[in-house]
Amino acid sequence: MTSEVNSKPVTDEMLVAYVDGELTQNEQTSLEAALEGNQELRARLALLQDGDRPWAEAFEGLLDQAPVAELEAAFAAAAHTHAEQTQARSGSGGTGPGRPD
Repeated sequence: MTSEVNSKPVTDEMLVAYVDGELTQNEQTSLEAALEGNQELRARLALLQDGDRPWAEAFEGLLDQAPVAELEAAFAAAAHTHAEQTQARSGSGGTGPGRPD
């Protein structure tokens, strides 16, 4: 069964907005009505409301596996390329957007 609020399917994003108090009054009222009639939707909401999970511990292993040296090298190369392109544009002379005639 697909629940809808204001003719839109209820997404996890909408449920998180509900938890965060970011829905309009109309959206909130419609979502609460949808929640009353849908156990699966209430279960999804309960899961999303459980914000006290140990996220740092859950992702710690991934951080240890991150290819830090490769990421730093890629970032440095991208920054260098961007700086060269910026310098080439500003030193090219002529007129154009952002340049005086």
